[in-house]
Amino acid sequence: MPVPDLNSEDPRRRFLVTRENDGRPLGDFLARACPEAPVGFLNRLIGKGLVLIDGEAATRGTRLRSGQKIALHLPEGAHLVAPNPEVQFGIIHEDPDILILDKPAGVVSEPGIGHKLDTILNGLIARYGEGLDRMGPEHDFGMVHRLDRDASGLMVVARNPAAYGALRKSFRSRTVEKRYLALVIGDVARPAGRIEIPLGRVRRGGRAVAVVGGTGTRPARTEFRVLERFGGCTLVEASPRTGRWRQLRLHFRAAGHPIAGDTDEGDAARNEEMRERTGLARLFLHAERLAFDHPAHGRRVAFASPLPTELEAVLSALRGPGRRTCQAIC
Repeated sequence: MPVPDLNSEDPRRRFLVTRENDGRPLGDFLARACPEAPVGFLNRLIGKGLVLIDGEAATRGTRLRSGQKIALHLPEGAHLVAPNPEVQFGIIHEDPDILILDKPAGVVSEPGIGHKLDTILNGLIARYGEGLDRMGPEHDFGMVHRLDRDASGLMVVARNPAAYGALRKSFRSRTVEKRYLALVIGDVARPAGRIEIPLGRVRRGGRAVAVVGGTGTRPARTEFRVLERFGGCTLVEASPRTGRWRQLRLHFRAAGHPIAGDTDEGDAARNEEMRERTGLARLFLHAERLAFDHPAHGRRVAFASPLPTELEAVLSALRGPGRRTCQAIC
């Protein structure tokens, strides 16, 4: 994986060629180094002489040598992430330091393979531009955490480097409270509990693949409590205490209760039954609460997002006539 040149003023646009990239074509290198940027845009930068290798304009097919330094010079007003004002998401709070987003299901958080123009980040760059474009040495653009494409709910985005650093520290120290609502398959026996199974991920064939337990995993912990039970499924409130990739989906699957509507980690047959029974056509996972110490003044702030109407409709179908509110069962 290409690494930034951390001795530069702008490490996101300057890269040091390592031995593992010796002989790699420049175009291929940049596509890997800048996954958030459309390949065509990177090629246009090269064609215009705006990509330098050791200070000299380079061509797309130039073969790299270990130790070379690559610099991208963006035209004024241009961004590696293409702005797209058409991307839909809600903003429920905005101040000079943070944004709180309400992400709809089906929208990818950041550009990657197959999604270069239609992500939350494309929409953020369209609205906030340069303020986010230069933030973070690891292509973070102020995004200190993400939600899966098929999940909905709350995300926090930093608007300046100080806020970014403070929020990153809060996430690393696990002082951020994240709470989700999930409908899981099966009858969860315990009224509350904890799932502790190490998780990891590897890349195979260009795709990320989950690893549950064993070599290459890291500790992961999820706490949950039952809110309501239905015949064959259970509504739970889940709080991930670590931030592993697809943690809730993998943990509940490993516990024998995959999240309803999960087409990757779930039970296809039970998903189809749920669709026929309730009309569920998406992952039933919603980030409903987010609380943390505000990076500017340090006071605790909390935000909430109501369950989307399509998920409320699923619960209504499960409850049937006369049951309109969630009743905790212990």
